[in-house]
Amino acid sequence: MTITFNWNDSMIEVDNAVCKTLGKPKYVQMMLNEEKKLFGIKPCEIDCEQVLVMPDTEVQLVEIPAKGLLKDIWTLMEWETTNPRVCIGMHLNTHQVVVFDLSEAYEIIPGTVI
Repeated sequence: MTITFNWNDSMIEVDNAVCKTLGKPKYVQMMLNEEKKLFGIKPCEIDCEQVLVMPDTEVQLVEIPAKGLLKDIWTLMEWETTNPRVCIGMHLNTHQVVVFDLSEAYEIIPGTVI
């Protein structure tokens, strides 16, 4: 389960494994815990704060426009380059949330092979 924070495209890219783990919800909520430097995605209802509608069809990658949130993340983490960052998620079943530790994000440098 991975998430990519893509500054240059102003997108947060969520892979299909995250959606499957959360039960393919129709709506999700993204959360940023600045104190612990954690990012989370959880299912929610349409009336939740900052709700996002997920695609009805199965896709490999969900791209979410998030320019303001990305700015908050880059500032919080003090990342100096605009290269994309990838995080591996952990499912917390008791809270039905996938959590990403931003301090463990790795930078994707153009022209390198991972």
